[in-house]
Amino acid sequence: MTKGMIYILSSQGFFFMSGYLLQVYVGRSLGPELYGIFGLITVFHFIFERLIGGSFSKGISKFVAENESASRSIIGFSMRLQYGFSLLTLLVFYGGADLIAAEMGDGHLAEYFRLLSLLIVVSGVYIVYSSALNGARAFREQAILAVAFGAARLFFVAGLVYLGYSLKGAVWGLVLAGVACMVLSIRMCRPLAGKGDFDGRELVSYSVKVTMFTVAMLLIMNIDLVAVKLVLKDNLATGLYNAVLNLARIPTLVTIPVSIVLFPLIVKAVSDGNNELAAEYSNRTLRYLVILLVPFPFLVHSTSRELLTLVYGGAYSGGSAAFGVLIYGLTFIGIAIIMNTIILAVRDLKVFIYFNMIVVAADVTLNYLLIGRFGIAGAAIATTAVGFACCLFSIVYVFRFFEYTVKARSYVNVLLSSAAVYLISAGVPASGALLLIKYLFLYAAYFAILAVLREFGEQDRKMFRDLLPAPAANK
Repeated sequence: MTKGMIYILSSQGFFFMSGYLLQVYVGRSLGPELYGIFGLITVFHFIFERLIGGSFSKGISKFVAENESASRSIIGFSMRLQYGFSLLTLLVFYGGADLIAAEMGDGHLAEYFRLLSLLIVVSGVYIVYSSALNGARAFREQAILAVAFGAARLFFVAGLVYLGYSLKGAVWGLVLAGVACMVLSIRMCRPLAGKGDFDGRELVSYSVKVTMFTVAMLLIMNIDLVAVKLVLKDNLATGLYNAVLNLARIPTLVTIPVSIVLFPLIVKAVSDGNNELAAEYSNRTLRYLVILLVPFPFLVHSTSRELLTLVYGGAYSGGSAAFGVLIYGLTFIGIAIIMNTIILAVRDLKVFIYFNMIVVAADVTLNYLLIGRFGIAGAAIATTAVGFACCLFSIVYVFRFFEYTVKARSYVNVLLSSAAVYLISAGVPASGALLLIKYLFLYAAYFAILAVLREFGEQDRKMFRDLLPAPAANK
Protein backbone atom coordinates (compact mmCIF):
# COMPACT_ATOMS: atom_id res chain seq x y z
CA MET A 1 0.00 0.00 0.00
CA THR A 2 2.80 2.43 0.93
CA LYS A 3 4.52 2.45 -2.48
CA GLY A 4 1.28 2.85 -4.40
CA MET A 5 0.21 5.56 -1.98
CA ILE A 6 3.44 7.47 -2.64
CA TYR A 7 2.95 7.26 -6.43
CA ILE A 8 -0.65 8.45 -6.27
CA LEU A 9 -0.13 11.07 -3.57
CA SER A 10 2.84 12.54 -5.43
CA SER A 11 1.10 12.62 -8.81
CA GLN A 12 -2.21 13.84 -7.44
CA GLY A 13 -0.32 16.42 -5.42
CA PHE A 14 1.20 17.71 -8.65
CA PHE A 15 -2.15 17.48 -10.44
CA PHE A 16 -3.99 19.48 -7.81
CA MET A 17 -1.19 21.98 -7.24
CA SER A 18 -0.95 22.63 -10.98
CA GLY A 19 -4.71 23.06 -10.94
CA TYR A 20 -4.48 25.57 -8.11
CA LEU A 21 -1.72 27.49 -9.85
CA LEU A 22 -3.90 27.55 -12.95
CA GLN A 23 -6.96 28.74 -11.03
CA VAL A 24 -4.98 31.51 -9.35
CA TYR A 25 -3.41 32.62 -12.64
CA VAL A 26 -6.77 32.66 -14.45
CA GLY A 27 -8.43 34.41 -11.50
CA ARG A 28 -5.81 37.14 -11.37
CA SER A 29 -5.65 37.51 -15.18
CA LEU A 30 -9.38 37.61 -15.94
CA GLY A 31 -10.67 39.35 -12.80
CA PRO A 32 -13.57 38.23 -10.55
CA GLU A 33 -16.40 38.52 -13.10
CA LEU A 34 -14.85 36.47 -15.94
CA TYR A 35 -13.31 34.13 -13.38
CA GLY A 36 -16.81 33.45 -12.09
CA ILE A 37 -17.85 32.30 -15.56
CA PHE A 38 -14.72 30.12 -15.83
CA GLY A 39 -15.65 28.60 -12.47
CA LEU A 40 -19.14 27.75 -13.68
CA ILE A 41 -17.72 26.05 -16.78
CA THR A 42 -15.30 23.94 -14.76
CA VAL A 43 -17.99 23.02 -12.22
CA PHE A 44 -20.38 21.84 -14.93
CA HIS A 45 -17.52 19.91 -16.52
CA PHE A 46 -16.68 18.21 -13.23
CA ILE A 47 -20.28 17.27 -12.50
CA PHE A 48 -21.04 15.82 -15.93
CA GLU A 49 -17.62 14.18 -16.27
CA ARG A 50 -18.08 12.38 -12.96
CA LEU A 51 -21.72 11.50 -13.53
CA ILE A 52 -20.98 9.91 -16.90
CA GLY A 53 -17.36 8.78 -16.83
CA GLY A 54 -17.04 8.65 -13.06
CA SER A 55 -20.10 6.44 -12.69
CA PHE A 56 -18.21 3.72 -14.56
CA SER A 57 -14.80 4.47 -13.06
CA LYS A 58 -15.44 2.67 -9.76
CA GLY A 59 -17.11 -0.21 -11.59
CA ILE A 60 -14.18 -0.59 -13.99
CA SER A 61 -11.65 -0.39 -11.15
CA LYS A 62 -13.59 -2.92 -9.06
CA PHE A 63 -14.11 -5.45 -11.87
CA VAL A 64 -10.53 -5.24 -13.15
CA ALA A 65 -9.21 -5.63 -9.58
CA GLU A 66 -11.33 -8.77 -9.14
CA ASN A 67 -10.72 -10.23 -12.62
CA GLU A 68 -7.58 -8.85 -14.25
CA SER A 69 -7.61 -11.63 -16.87
CA ALA A 70 -10.66 -9.90 -18.41
CA SER A 71 -9.21 -6.38 -18.31
CA ARG A 72 -9.35 -5.70 -22.07
CA SER A 73 -12.89 -7.08 -22.30
CA ILE A 74 -13.96 -4.80 -19.45
CA ILE A 75 -12.33 -1.78 -21.13
CA GLY A 76 -14.01 -2.52 -24.47
CA PHE A 77 -17.43 -2.98 -22.90
CA SER A 78 -17.05 0.20 -20.84
CA MET A 79 -15.95 2.21 -23.86
CA ARG A 80 -19.08 1.24 -25.79
CA LEU A 81 -21.22 2.41 -22.91
CA GLN A 82 -19.10 5.53 -22.54
CA TYR A 83 -19.49 6.50 -26.19
CA GLY A 84 -23.26 6.14 -25.96
CA PHE A 85 -23.62 8.24 -22.83
CA SER A 86 -21.13 10.84 -24.05
CA LEU A 87 -22.97 11.23 -27.35
CA LEU A 88 -26.26 11.68 -25.51
CA THR A 89 -24.69 14.31 -23.25
CA LEU A 90 -23.16 16.08 -26.23
CA LEU A 91 -26.53 16.33 -27.97
CA VAL A 92 -28.46 17.42 -24.88
CA PHE A 93 -25.84 19.83 -23.54
CA TYR A 94 -24.94 21.34 -26.92
CA GLY A 95 -28.57 21.76 -27.89
CA GLY A 96 -29.63 23.10 -24.49
CA ALA A 97 -26.80 25.63 -24.12
CA ASP A 98 -29.04 28.62 -24.86
CA LEU A 99 -31.66 27.51 -22.35
CA ILE A 100 -29.09 26.93 -19.58
CA ALA A 101 -27.49 30.32 -20.24
CA ALA A 102 -30.88 32.05 -20.19
CA GLU A 103 -31.73 30.47 -16.80
CA MET A 104 -28.52 31.95 -15.42
CA GLY A 105 -29.35 35.37 -16.80
CA ASP A 106 -26.32 35.50 -19.10
CA GLY A 107 -26.85 34.61 -22.77
CA HIS A 108 -23.10 34.84 -23.49
CA LEU A 109 -22.57 31.62 -21.54
CA ALA A 110 -24.08 29.52 -24.34
CA GLU A 111 -20.94 29.42 -26.51
CA TYR A 112 -18.85 28.27 -23.55
CA PHE A 113 -21.31 25.50 -22.70
CA ARG A 114 -21.08 24.24 -26.29
CA LEU A 115 -17.30 24.05 -25.99
CA LEU A 116 -17.74 22.28 -22.68
CA SER A 117 -19.80 19.52 -24.32
CA LEU A 118 -16.73 18.54 -26.38
CA LEU A 119 -14.59 18.35 -23.25
CA ILE A 120 -17.06 16.03 -21.51
CA VAL A 121 -16.79 13.49 -24.35
CA VAL A 122 -12.98 13.55 -24.32
CA SER A 123 -12.76 13.28 -20.52
CA GLY A 124 -15.00 10.23 -20.48
CA VAL A 125 -12.52 8.23 -22.56
CA TYR A 126 -9.61 9.26 -20.35
CA ILE A 127 -11.49 8.19 -17.20
CA VAL A 128 -12.19 4.68 -18.55
CA TYR A 129 -8.52 3.94 -19.23
CA SER A 130 -7.27 5.57 -16.03
CA SER A 131 -9.77 3.51 -14.00
CA ALA A 132 -8.56 0.30 -15.65
CA LEU A 133 -5.00 1.11 -14.58
CA ASN A 134 -6.27 1.73 -11.04
CA GLY A 135 -8.04 -1.63 -10.93
CA ALA A 136 -4.88 -3.38 -12.13
CA ARG A 137 -3.04 -1.57 -9.31
CA ALA A 138 -0.74 -0.01 -11.94
CA PHE A 139 -0.33 3.03 -9.69
CA ARG A 140 2.90 4.16 -11.37
CA GLU A 141 1.25 4.39 -14.80
CA GLN A 142 -1.83 6.06 -13.33
CA ALA A 143 0.46 8.56 -11.62
CA ILE A 144 2.18 9.38 -14.93
CA LEU A 145 -1.24 10.06 -16.49
CA ALA A 146 -2.21 12.42 -13.67
CA VAL A 147 1.05 14.37 -13.99
CA ALA A 148 0.69 14.58 -17.77
CA PHE A 149 -2.89 15.85 -17.49
CA GLY A 150 -1.95 18.47 -14.91
CA ALA A 151 1.01 19.69 -16.99
CA ALA A 152 -0.98 19.78 -20.25
CA ARG A 153 -3.84 21.66 -18.63
CA LEU A 154 -1.49 24.24 -17.14
CA PHE A 155 0.39 24.65 -20.44
CA PHE A 156 -2.62 25.03 -22.75
CA VAL A 157 -4.94 27.08 -20.52
CA ALA A 158 -2.33 29.44 -19.08
CA GLY A 159 -0.65 29.74 -22.48
CA LEU A 160 -3.81 30.74 -24.33
CA VAL A 161 -4.83 33.21 -21.61
CA TYR A 162 -1.34 34.71 -21.67
CA LEU A 163 -1.54 35.10 -25.46
CA GLY A 164 -4.66 37.23 -25.03
CA TYR A 165 -7.44 34.75 -25.84
CA SER A 166 -9.08 35.46 -22.46
CA LEU A 167 -11.96 33.26 -21.30
CA LYS A 168 -12.50 31.50 -24.61
CA GLY A 169 -8.81 30.58 -24.72
CA ALA A 170 -9.05 29.14 -21.20
CA VAL A 171 -11.93 26.85 -22.17
CA TRP A 172 -10.22 25.76 -25.41
CA GLY A 173 -7.12 25.01 -23.34
CA LEU A 174 -9.11 22.55 -21.25
CA VAL A 175 -10.30 20.80 -24.41
CA LEU A 176 -6.79 20.52 -25.89
CA ALA A 177 -5.37 19.16 -22.62
CA GLY A 178 -8.14 16.57 -22.50
CA VAL A 179 -7.41 15.37 -26.04
CA ALA A 180 -3.67 15.02 -25.33
CA CYS A 181 -4.26 12.93 -22.20
CA MET A 182 -6.93 10.81 -23.86
CA VAL A 183 -4.36 9.71 -26.46
CA LEU A 184 -1.74 9.01 -23.78
CA SER A 185 -4.15 6.97 -21.64
CA ILE A 186 -5.04 4.73 -24.59
CA ARG A 187 -1.36 4.01 -25.22
CA MET A 188 -0.59 3.27 -21.57
CA CYS A 189 -3.37 0.67 -21.29
CA ARG A 190 -2.05 -1.49 -24.14
CA PRO A 191 -0.46 -4.03 -21.73
CA LEU A 192 -3.92 -4.74 -20.28
CA ALA A 193 -4.74 -7.39 -22.86
CA GLY A 194 -6.79 -9.95 -20.91
CA LYS A 195 -9.88 -11.01 -22.87
CA GLY A 196 -11.52 -13.28 -20.33
CA ASP A 197 -15.23 -13.43 -19.59
CA PHE A 198 -17.09 -11.18 -17.17
CA ASP A 199 -20.70 -10.25 -16.51
CA GLY A 200 -21.40 -6.92 -18.22
CA ARG A 201 -24.81 -6.67 -16.59
CA GLU A 202 -23.22 -6.73 -13.14
CA LEU A 203 -20.86 -3.93 -14.18
CA VAL A 204 -23.79 -1.83 -15.40
CA SER A 205 -25.84 -2.57 -12.28
CA TYR A 206 -22.96 -1.68 -9.99
CA SER A 207 -22.17 1.49 -11.97
CA VAL A 208 -25.78 2.67 -11.77
CA LYS A 209 -25.70 2.20 -7.99
CA VAL A 210 -22.40 4.08 -7.82
CA THR A 211 -23.92 6.94 -9.81
CA MET A 212 -26.86 7.20 -7.44
CA PHE A 213 -24.45 6.93 -4.52
CA THR A 214 -21.94 9.54 -5.69
CA VAL A 215 -24.30 12.10 -7.20
CA ALA A 216 -24.98 13.58 -3.75
CA MET A 217 -21.30 14.23 -3.05
CA LEU A 218 -20.85 15.71 -6.53
CA LEU A 219 -23.73 18.12 -6.02
CA ILE A 220 -22.73 19.02 -2.46
CA MET A 221 -19.22 19.93 -3.65
CA ASN A 222 -20.40 21.97 -6.63
CA ILE A 223 -24.04 23.01 -6.48
CA ASP A 224 -23.33 25.95 -4.19
CA LEU A 225 -21.43 27.83 -6.91
CA VAL A 226 -24.20 27.19 -9.44
CA ALA A 227 -26.78 28.28 -6.84
CA VAL A 228 -24.92 31.55 -6.23
CA LYS A 229 -25.18 32.36 -9.94
CA LEU A 230 -28.83 31.25 -10.21
CA VAL A 231 -30.05 33.10 -7.10
CA LEU A 232 -27.93 36.26 -7.20
CA LYS A 233 -27.35 36.43 -11.00
CA ASP A 234 -24.17 38.35 -10.24
CA ASN A 235 -20.87 37.50 -11.95
CA LEU A 236 -18.85 39.36 -9.30
CA ALA A 237 -20.37 37.34 -6.44
CA THR A 238 -19.91 34.16 -8.49
CA GLY A 239 -16.24 35.00 -9.05
CA LEU A 240 -15.65 35.67 -5.35
CA TYR A 241 -17.29 32.40 -4.37
CA ASN A 242 -15.36 30.49 -7.04
CA ALA A 243 -12.10 31.69 -5.46
CA VAL A 244 -13.37 30.75 -1.99
CA LEU A 245 -14.49 27.31 -3.19
CA ASN A 246 -11.18 26.51 -4.86
CA LEU A 247 -9.15 27.35 -1.76
CA ALA A 248 -11.59 25.53 0.53
CA ARG A 249 -11.07 22.34 -1.49
CA ILE A 250 -7.49 22.02 -0.23
CA PRO A 251 -8.42 19.13 2.16
CA THR A 252 -9.46 17.07 -0.86
CA LEU A 253 -5.87 17.30 -2.11
CA VAL A 254 -5.23 14.60 0.46
CA THR A 255 -8.47 12.62 0.57
CA ILE A 256 -9.08 12.10 -3.15
CA PRO A 257 -5.67 10.52 -3.95
CA VAL A 258 -5.89 8.40 -0.79
CA SER A 259 -9.32 7.15 -1.90
CA ILE A 260 -7.90 6.25 -5.33
CA VAL A 261 -5.35 3.94 -3.71
CA LEU A 262 -7.62 2.65 -0.95
CA PHE A 263 -10.53 1.47 -3.14
CA PRO A 264 -8.83 -1.35 -5.13
CA LEU A 265 -6.93 -2.51 -2.03
CA ILE A 266 -10.14 -2.94 -0.01
CA VAL A 267 -11.95 -4.55 -2.96
CA LYS A 268 -9.10 -7.06 -3.32
CA ALA A 269 -9.00 -7.80 0.42
CA VAL A 270 -12.77 -8.34 0.63
CA SER A 271 -12.86 -10.48 -2.54
CA ASP A 272 -10.11 -12.65 -0.98
CA GLY A 273 -12.20 -13.00 2.18
CA ASN A 274 -9.73 -11.01 4.26
CA ASN A 275 -12.05 -8.60 6.05
CA GLU A 276 -9.52 -8.07 8.83
CA LEU A 277 -7.03 -6.59 6.35
CA ALA A 278 -9.76 -4.38 4.84
CA ALA A 279 -10.67 -3.17 8.33
CA GLU A 280 -7.02 -2.43 9.10
CA TYR A 281 -6.66 -0.37 5.89
CA SER A 282 -9.82 1.57 6.73
CA ASN A 283 -9.14 2.20 10.40
CA ARG A 284 -5.55 3.33 9.93
CA THR A 285 -6.44 5.58 6.98
CA LEU A 286 -9.21 7.35 8.89
CA ARG A 287 -7.03 7.97 11.94
CA TYR A 288 -4.15 9.50 9.99
CA LEU A 289 -6.49 11.64 7.91
CA VAL A 290 -8.20 13.02 11.01
CA ILE A 291 -4.81 13.83 12.54
CA LEU A 292 -3.64 15.55 9.37
CA LEU A 293 -6.81 17.39 8.31
CA VAL A 294 -8.63 18.55 11.44
CA PRO A 295 -6.25 21.40 12.42
CA PHE A 296 -6.32 22.87 8.92
CA PRO A 297 -9.79 24.51 9.02
CA PHE A 298 -8.98 25.95 12.45
CA LEU A 299 -5.87 27.65 11.04
CA VAL A 300 -7.62 28.88 7.89
CA HIS A 301 -10.60 30.22 9.83
CA SER A 302 -8.27 32.39 11.90
CA THR A 303 -6.53 33.76 8.76
CA SER A 304 -9.21 33.59 6.04
CA ARG A 305 -8.86 37.17 4.76
CA GLU A 306 -5.06 37.06 4.75
CA LEU A 307 -4.90 33.74 2.86
CA LEU A 308 -7.52 34.72 0.28
CA THR A 309 -5.76 38.03 -0.37
CA LEU A 310 -2.34 36.37 -0.59
CA VAL A 311 -3.48 33.86 -3.21
CA TYR A 312 -6.00 35.79 -5.32
CA GLY A 313 -5.29 39.45 -4.52
CA GLY A 314 -7.18 42.22 -2.77
CA ALA A 315 -10.04 42.16 -5.31
CA TYR A 316 -11.23 38.88 -3.76
CA SER A 317 -11.03 39.86 -0.07
CA GLY A 318 -14.83 40.24 0.05
CA GLY A 319 -15.15 36.45 0.13
CA SER A 320 -13.20 35.99 3.38
CA ALA A 321 -16.24 35.49 5.64
CA ALA A 322 -17.60 32.74 3.39
CA PHE A 323 -14.12 31.19 3.20
CA GLY A 324 -13.84 30.98 6.99
CA VAL A 325 -17.02 28.89 7.10
CA LEU A 326 -16.66 26.81 3.94
CA ILE A 327 -13.24 25.42 4.89
CA TYR A 328 -14.95 23.41 7.66
CA GLY A 329 -17.55 22.08 5.23
CA LEU A 330 -14.99 20.88 2.69
CA THR A 331 -12.96 19.22 5.45
CA PHE A 332 -16.07 17.28 6.49
CA ILE A 333 -16.64 16.34 2.86
CA GLY A 334 -13.00 15.29 2.45
CA ILE A 335 -13.33 12.80 5.30
CA ALA A 336 -16.71 11.64 3.95
CA ILE A 337 -15.06 10.90 0.58
CA ILE A 338 -12.78 8.34 2.27
CA MET A 339 -15.67 6.76 4.17
CA ASN A 340 -17.74 6.61 0.98
CA THR A 341 -14.87 4.87 -0.80
CA ILE A 342 -14.88 2.15 1.86
CA ILE A 343 -18.66 1.78 1.64
CA LEU A 344 -18.49 1.46 -2.16
CA ALA A 345 -15.98 -1.36 -1.78
CA VAL A 346 -17.72 -3.47 0.87
CA ARG A 347 -21.43 -2.74 1.31
CA ASP A 348 -24.80 -2.81 -0.38
CA LEU A 349 -25.51 0.81 -1.27
CA LYS A 350 -29.30 0.95 -0.92
CA VAL A 351 -29.48 2.62 2.51
CA PHE A 352 -26.86 5.17 1.59
CA ILE A 353 -28.60 5.99 -1.70
CA TYR A 354 -31.79 6.88 0.20
CA PHE A 355 -29.78 9.01 2.61
CA ASN A 356 -28.12 10.81 -0.29
CA MET A 357 -31.49 11.64 -1.85
CA ILE A 358 -32.50 13.37 1.38
CA VAL A 359 -29.15 15.17 1.55
CA VAL A 360 -29.43 16.54 -1.99
CA ALA A 361 -32.94 17.86 -1.30
CA ALA A 362 -31.70 19.51 1.91
CA ASP A 363 -28.67 20.99 0.11
CA VAL A 364 -30.76 22.56 -2.65
CA THR A 365 -33.27 23.95 -0.15
CA LEU A 366 -30.62 25.38 2.19
CA ASN A 367 -28.71 27.01 -0.66
CA TYR A 368 -31.86 28.63 -2.02
CA LEU A 369 -32.96 29.95 1.39
CA LEU A 370 -29.58 31.00 2.78
CA ILE A 371 -28.06 32.57 -0.36
CA GLY A 372 -31.06 34.84 -0.73
CA ARG A 373 -30.61 36.01 2.87
CA PHE A 374 -26.84 35.96 3.47
CA GLY A 375 -25.34 36.06 -0.03
CA ILE A 376 -22.28 33.89 -0.69
CA ALA A 377 -21.86 33.28 3.06
CA GLY A 378 -25.23 31.50 2.91
CA ALA A 379 -23.86 29.07 0.32
CA ALA A 380 -20.91 28.34 2.61
CA ILE A 381 -23.22 27.69 5.58
CA ALA A 382 -25.42 25.35 3.53
CA THR A 383 -22.48 23.30 2.25
CA THR A 384 -20.91 23.07 5.71
CA ALA A 385 -24.14 21.87 7.35
CA VAL A 386 -24.74 19.21 4.72
CA GLY A 387 -21.07 18.19 4.67
CA PHE A 388 -21.15 17.58 8.43
CA ALA A 389 -24.25 15.39 8.08
CA CYS A 390 -22.60 13.31 5.33
CA CYS A 391 -19.38 12.94 7.30
CA LEU A 392 -21.11 11.83 10.50
CA PHE A 393 -23.46 9.37 8.77
CA SER A 394 -20.71 7.73 6.69
CA ILE A 395 -18.35 7.32 9.67
CA VAL A 396 -21.08 5.67 11.77
CA TYR A 397 -21.97 3.41 8.82
CA VAL A 398 -18.38 2.21 8.32
CA PHE A 399 -17.71 1.79 12.04
CA ARG A 400 -20.78 -0.41 12.41
CA PHE A 401 -19.82 -2.60 9.45
CA PHE A 402 -16.29 -3.29 10.70
CA GLU A 403 -17.39 -3.27 14.36
CA TYR A 404 -14.74 -0.72 15.26
CA THR A 405 -14.18 0.27 18.85
CA VAL A 406 -14.00 4.06 18.80
CA LYS A 407 -10.84 5.30 20.51
CA ALA A 408 -12.27 8.57 21.78
CA ARG A 409 -8.96 9.61 23.32
CA SER A 410 -7.32 10.07 19.90
CA TYR A 411 -10.10 12.31 18.62
CA VAL A 412 -10.14 14.36 21.84
CA ASN A 413 -6.37 14.82 21.52
CA VAL A 414 -6.76 16.05 17.94
CA LEU A 415 -9.50 18.53 18.85
CA LEU A 416 -7.63 19.88 21.87
CA SER A 417 -4.42 20.31 19.85
CA SER A 418 -6.32 21.99 17.00
CA ALA A 419 -8.02 24.40 19.41
CA ALA A 420 -4.64 25.24 20.94
CA VAL A 421 -3.04 26.17 17.60
CA TYR A 422 -6.17 28.17 16.69
CA LEU A 423 -5.70 30.32 19.78
CA ILE A 424 -2.02 30.77 18.98
CA SER A 425 -2.86 31.70 15.37
CA ALA A 426 -5.49 34.25 16.41
CA GLY A 427 -3.00 35.92 18.74
CA VAL A 428 -0.11 36.07 16.25
CA PRO A 429 -1.22 37.96 13.09
CA ALA A 430 0.73 37.50 9.86
CA SER A 431 0.23 38.34 6.18
CA GLY A 432 1.96 37.82 2.86
CA ALA A 433 4.73 35.24 2.70
CA LEU A 434 4.97 35.26 6.50
CA LEU A 435 1.56 33.60 6.57
CA LEU A 436 2.98 30.42 5.02
CA ILE A 437 5.82 30.37 7.56
CA LYS A 438 3.20 30.81 10.28
CA TYR A 439 1.28 27.77 9.01
CA LEU A 440 4.43 25.62 9.07
CA PHE A 441 5.24 26.73 12.61
CA LEU A 442 1.70 26.08 13.84
CA TYR A 443 1.54 22.62 12.25
CA ALA A 444 4.85 21.78 13.95
CA ALA A 445 3.39 23.03 17.23
CA TYR A 446 0.27 20.91 16.63
CA PHE A 447 2.28 17.71 16.18
CA ALA A 448 4.42 18.60 19.20
CA ILE A 449 1.28 18.92 21.35
CA LEU A 450 0.04 15.54 20.08
CA ALA A 451 3.40 14.02 20.99
CA VAL A 452 3.18 15.47 24.50
CA LEU A 453 -0.30 13.93 24.78
CA ARG A 454 1.29 10.57 23.78
CA GLU A 455 -0.85 10.22 20.69
CA PHE A 456 1.87 8.49 18.65
CA GLY A 457 2.94 4.92 19.42
CA GLU A 458 5.50 2.46 18.10
CA GLN A 459 3.29 1.50 15.14
CA ASP A 460 3.16 5.15 14.06
CA ARG A 461 6.93 5.50 14.33
CA LYS A 462 7.45 2.31 12.31
CA MET A 463 5.17 3.53 9.54
CA PHE A 464 7.03 6.84 9.42
CA ARG A 465 10.37 5.02 9.17
CA ASP A 466 9.00 2.87 6.32
CA LEU A 467 8.14 6.01 4.35
CA LEU A 468 11.70 7.31 4.60
CA PRO A 469 14.17 6.32 1.85
CA ALA A 470 16.52 3.50 2.80
CA PRO A 471 20.10 4.63 3.54
CA ALA A 472 22.66 3.94 0.85
CA ALA A 473 24.75 0.82 1.40
CA ASN A 474 28.39 1.34 2.35
CA LYS A 475 30.81 0.41 -0.35
